[in-house]
Amino acid sequence: MQKKETVQLGITSVLVIALIFLVIHGVQSRRHASSPVAQGQSSAAAVPAVSTVPTAMPTASQSMVTQPPETSGQELFVQLDNQTESIEVNRDPFSKEVVLPKKPTHPLMYLTGILWDSEKPKAIINETILGVGDKVRGNMIVDIQRYKVVLHGENGYFELTIGEK
Repeated sequence: MQKKETVQLGITSVLVIALIFLVIHGVQSRRHASSPVAQGQSSAAAVPAVSTVPTAMPTASQSMVTQPPETSGQELFVQLDNQTESIEVNRDPFSKEVVLPKKPTHPLMYLTGILWDSEKPKAIINETILGVGDKVRGNMIVDIQRYKVVLHGENGYFELTIGEK
């Protein structure tokens, strides 16, 4: 063995012996400290006393946990349905594509062409060549696909398709 390996083996052996000593010493001291004789008690006094349960229970106003109102399954379903109607869905959680409204239009922008490249596609919007992340009329280009461009502006996500004005 080389000198470095011998030194490492020696240090590891010393540390293992020290660890064994500490474990044995810790177990013995814990056993000694938990014995009733070491605590100055008789063996009968070592049995823990039964704790008493408080007689006064906290009132509903004192409780930190709030209980949901009692509702039937059908009422709960109606409440959840009403709450979720106002939630705007911007994307399908199982797809990378953005979920868009049925027929969004933006009168100030028109897409005249797409320069398709799988790594860096470009779009020609209002006679300007733009890429993902670029802004046009305050709207950021989010995605460029083969036949459409997805943008995000003040009114949310919308798409432009070739020839649509």
